[in-house]
Amino acid sequence: MKRTIYILLLVCILLFAFALFVKPTILFIAKRQLNNVFVNSIVEIGACTLNPLKQLSLLDIEIKKDPLYDFKAGQIGFNFTPFSILKGRILKATLHDVAININLRQGSILELNKQLNSGSAKSLLAIDYLELTNLLLDLKSKELNIKARLSSGIDLVKQEIDQCDLGVDALDCFGLALENASLNAAQLPSSGRLNIAKVKYDKAVINQIKADSRLEGSNLNLDSLSAQLFNGDVLGDLSLKLDKEGAYRADLEFIDLDMDTFVKDFKLEEKFNLSGKLSGVVKIAGRGLDIEIIEGNFKVNASGGTLTISDTGYLEKMARNSGESLDISVESLKDYHYNSGRLKLYLEKSDLILDIALEGEAGKRNLDVILHNFRLKKEGA
Repeated sequence: MKRTIYILLLVCILLFAFALFVKPTILFIAKRQLNNVFVNSIVEIGACTLNPLKQLSLLDIEIKKDPLYDFKAGQIGFNFTPFSILKGRILKATLHDVAININLRQGSILELNKQLNSGSAKSLLAIDYLELTNLLLDLKSKELNIKARLSSGIDLVKQEIDQCDLGVDALDCFGLALENASLNAAQLPSSGRLNIAKVKYDKAVINQIKADSRLEGSNLNLDSLSAQLFNGDVLGDLSLKLDKEGAYRADLEFIDLDMDTFVKDFKLEEKFNLSGKLSGVVKIAGRGLDIEIIEGNFKVNASGGTLTISDTGYLEKMARNSGESLDISVESLKDYHYNSGRLKLYLEKSDLILDIALEGEAGKRNLDVILHNFRLKKEGA
């Protein structure tokens, strides 16, 4: 009996010593490591819990450097077994209730690297799986502004996203603006849904983007995609590679695009007016922010339309190309009615070219519309 009491007493003493010395040591090491990464920042860790055979959790973490950033996390956890530790691996890392606020004002997002000593972030233990729950991001910089929320599971061994639930209230990046977007997706055979209220790039506005979403390895596929553009409809499919290059490809069908809406959206009224509707197909491909391919072919709908060019400089160029006098060109393009036509869409270096050919009772008319510096990334960049 006495021996049992002595053993229990010894266990209590060991547990007390463990709580008294081991946890403060863990907090000290964790705080020092974070201080090494986030240079000249205030680092606070509220507490930690430890099961030596199973899990370590850090609670109520805050990393702050005014006025640049403020990171908060309710819990950061590490799941393991003695065997996985011997193999140098953490089975799963979890981040719960994370709030990331970054305000670089007019500074570049690349300047954030100068605030971090990323070389100190290396660990002797590799992480197999990362689980994010309720991560909130509010980032402001010269080239990127975003407010978003994310929950996700990422297999770091396979380098695949198992599932994600993403919401973006607003995003502005290199002229691309997005409002009220949500995406949930999981690896096959599960499926999810994409919804985006509005996307604006340059002067083009795409509304009500919807699609079925599915993850297949490192690919995000958007099937049965639909949207509204220039008062017409867009249908198609899109595939995006979820890696650092971010390669993507889209095959789209456009139905009844209204040319009058196009002219108004791109503020081309001072150059010309164009009515009628187009239908056709477009292929788009690129990597990250670089649009590499835009190829499109459209035909005018059977109802035809009208064209009036008011830009004298543009008329002079057309007259020179056609060999006609300016007076003839002006007269021929006043309320020109066309019955048929086609439009070719393609990239030439950094410019988007719309090659338009029309035909009516008054003859044929050809014109080019050039949207300069359309590509986000220039040739040779």
